[in-house]
Amino acid sequence: MNRYVLTSLVIVFIMSNFSHAQVYKCTDSKGKITYQEKTCNVNSEQRAIKIREGPSKEKIEEAIEKASFIKKRAEAEKAEKAKEAENKYLKQSSVKEKEKNKKESICKEYIARYEAEKEKVISDCKRRREVYCKETPIKILKIQRHIWMRTASDNEIKGYKRPIIFDYVQTLKNHKCKFKE
Repeated sequence: MNRYVLTSLVIVFIMSNFSHAQVYKCTDSKGKITYQEKTCNVNSEQRAIKIREGPSKEKIEEAIEKASFIKKRAEAEKAEKAKEAENKYLKQSSVKEKEKNKKESICKEYIARYEAEKEKVISDCKRRREVYCKETPIKILKIQRHIWMRTASDNEIKGYKRPIIFDYVQTLKNHKCKFKE
């Protein structure tokens, strides 16, 4: 507030017509200094000093009014900026919430798909009575692929299609979903 009042007063001082009053600085023979409106005694050294008078009461009131207006405008601008910042924060938090919900939805969907594929791989392994069926589905599939590669022809190897469960695991890892392999 003081900044606004000071600014307004400076404006008034610049705009106002200053009138000058005459003051004399008198120094007597003992070195005592006095200031007076009338000329000094003959025994005293005299020096004229011009003093500016301040602005009129109306100018001061006008300056205070301007300062008050400037202050109110600055407070309104500050409140408006605070409101804009709050709206921006709310908008960002709602976007983040939507992204979080989307991620959770993707995670739930791919975990369900992964679990279904996992059950298929394990039940398939048990149906064939393999010794490694207690391993994770990913490890089971890697072991099966390793065994298959020993007997497969070049054309069969070129046509090999990776099991979908690997894609599900990759998607879950990309979205940083928590799941048990």
